[in-house]
Amino acid sequence: MGYATTNAFTGEVEKEFDYATDAEVDEVLDTAQAAFEDWRIKSYAERAVYMRKAA
Repeated sequence: MGYATTNAFTGEVEKEFDYATDAEVDEVLDTAQAAFEDWRIKSYAERAVYMRKAA
């Protein structure tokens, strides 16, 4: 078992989650690093397009 979120008002368990494995954490970190490397070489104008779409 991993961990659970509990409704503070009712005390009911809302959802249970498994802990991430070392391999899963490494995969997520590698993906985030690759995204950062791609993002950092974009110009301000290119970044602005994404930010406007997200707003």
